[in-house]
Amino acid sequence: MEQGLAEAETGESAALVVPLEGVLCRTSLATERLVQGVAADPLGALAGRSRRRPLPPEVLPLDGGVLERVRAARAEGRRTILVTAADEVQAQVVADGLGLFDAVVADAPEGASRVARLAEAAGPGAEVLSARAGAGLSPGAVVRAMRPHQWSKNLLIFLPLLAAHDVSGIGAAFAAFVAFSLTASSVYVLNDIADLAADRAHPRKRHRPFAAGEVSVGTGLAIAAALLALAAAVALAFTPPVFSLVLVLYYAVTFAYSFWLKRKLVIDVITLAGLYTIRIVAGAAACAIALSPWMLGFSMFLFLALAAVKRQAELVDMLAEGKEERAGRGYVPDDLPVIRAMALAAGYAAVLVFALYVSSREVTALYTRPEALWLVCPLLLYWISRMVMVTHRGRMDDDPIVFAATDKVSLAVVVVGAAIFVGASLG
Repeated sequence: MEQGLAEAETGESAALVVPLEGVLCRTSLATERLVQGVAADPLGALAGRSRRRPLPPEVLPLDGGVLERVRAARAEGRRTILVTAADEVQAQVVADGLGLFDAVVADAPEGASRVARLAEAAGPGAEVLSARAGAGLSPGAVVRAMRPHQWSKNLLIFLPLLAAHDVSGIGAAFAAFVAFSLTASSVYVLNDIADLAADRAHPRKRHRPFAAGEVSVGTGLAIAAALLALAAAVALAFTPPVFSLVLVLYYAVTFAYSFWLKRKLVIDVITLAGLYTIRIVAGAAACAIALSPWMLGFSMFLFLALAAVKRQAELVDMLAEGKEERAGRGYVPDDLPVIRAMALAAGYAAVLVFALYVSSREVTALYTRPEALWLVCPLLLYWISRMVMVTHRGRMDDDPIVFAATDKVSLAVVVVGAAIFVGASLG
């Protein structure tokens, strides 16, 4: 209920006045509501029907230290007042959800002297909380928002070069790697902004910079645009035009995935598999190398398996937390056996494609002892089966490829596999 500060402060103890924007909540509520409304209904937003519903406190980056101050004040018998310079309805939803405020005051004054004016209006001895010193934008948080550890996925760009036994295009491949990494980081930023509500309900993802309120949505949009501009500059300057087209395709698909496709049952994992495969296509385009149908088939099945493992890991987490559903996803815990079977089936299909390739005529043009490549099949069968088992036991990272890049067993499999390929090439 809206009221004036003087009216709200009627007790004998000095009031504690807490501004909602910038103090209790670390980000702009207006921007948060706009973005979460678009993320929830992107088609409606395009048609001008986006609804900016009030956000409950559990999906907002609230400052834990401020909440402790409010609880301590209430324990001392002091009145606590939540003030907002924006929407009273939104502030009331936060106050009702927390149950820590005696009053909500809308249309609080803004400006450089806001704290002094609030204190004067609230009565003698009133304390007005302000933003913590040093709570500005952290460069480390910006870097973490870009997820540079995910750039290891873009090493797939070099795969066509290695498979063709041709290193003449290494410069173009490196430029493609840089452009793709910058583009991917732009996508990660947008994805995190679109997935704010789901990430804040996730046990690990809630610590990401946007979910935790360390980086604002507005800053994130600016970062995403800057990264995309840098990627375009690198691609146009150092790679063939066809690579730029592949980069545009990747960005368009990832944008659709972030705002829509990730919520669609099965379509999401197929899209993820396609996004991994696009990296290989991009590498071939950058280096002007003809892409083998064998590689396309193998990579599509293998990445479908890894995408299914990613969803399997999420379902295992849901079971451990006792949740029946997760925001922004189309799966429930009962789907776990199906997703696990999908991961194994797709992984084994990838091994079958590789076995057929080893038996084909094309392999003799590149390898002097192609029969040695049969040793890769049991290696792949072991690795795929182990990835599913590790996920089943709840030890999988949010991204299987990032997990594999740091997992000692997976790295050993890569080393042994590489040795087999070298042996098959040298005879």
